[in-house]
Amino acid sequence: GGKPPGDFLDAQRWWNRYVEAQCCIASHDYKGGLDIYLELMQRFPNNVHILLEIAKVETIIGKNEEAIMNFEKARLIDPNIMTYMDEYAILLKLKSDYTKLNKLVHDMLHIDPARPETCIALAAFWERKDERKALTYAEKSLRVDDRHITGYIMKGNLHLSLNRPDLAVTDFRGAQELRADLRSYQGFGACLSSTFQMQRCTIHCT
Repeated sequence: GGKPPGDFLDAQRWWNRYVEAQCCIASHDYKGGLDIYLELMQRFPNNVHILLEIAKVETIIGKNEEAIMNFEKARLIDPNIMTYMDEYAILLKLKSDYTKLNKLVHDMLHIDPARPETCIALAAFWERKDERKALTYAEKSLRVDDRHITGYIMKGNLHLSLNRPDLAVTDFRGAQELRADLRSYQGFGACLSSTFQMQRCTIHCT
C-alpha cells in the first residue's frame, strides 16, 4: 500500500513552490508570487484555494478585472466560499456592479452573517448610500476579528472619504502592523495628500 515515492516527491515539490509564492508575497514581490501561483494552477486546475490566492494578489496589484473573474470562478466551484469574499465585494463596489454586489451580500448573509468578511461586504454595499453606516460595519468586522486586515483598509478609506485623514492614518497603520501590503502604503499616501490639501485650504482661508 501507500503512495509511490514519486508521488510524494511531486507533492513535496509543489508544496515547496506554494511556500515560495507565500514568501514572495510577504516580501512584496507580487509578480513573482503571482507567477508561481499561476504555475500551480496549471498543475492543480480548479483548486479553489490557489484561485483565491491568485485573485487576492491581482486585487492588491490593481488587476481588478482578472481578480473579479477568478473570484467568480472560485464561487462557481464552491458557492459557500467565504475566504476573501470581502475583497471581491470591494472590487464589485469599485466597478459599480451593484447587482452582483447585492447578490454576493445576500449569499454571504445566508452562509454566515457573523463573519468579518460579511461585515466588510455590507460596508462596501452601504458606502455609496451612507458612509457612516458603512463605517459601523467596518468597525464591526474588527470587533469580530481584530486581525482582519481588510477591515482596517476599508475603515481607513471610509475615514478618508469622511475627511478624517487623522483617523485613517491609525487604520492604515493597524493594517500595516499585521501585514504590510501595497494598499496600506497607498492609504498612507492618500492620508498625506489629504492632510496637505486641508492645510493649504486652512492657510488660504485665514
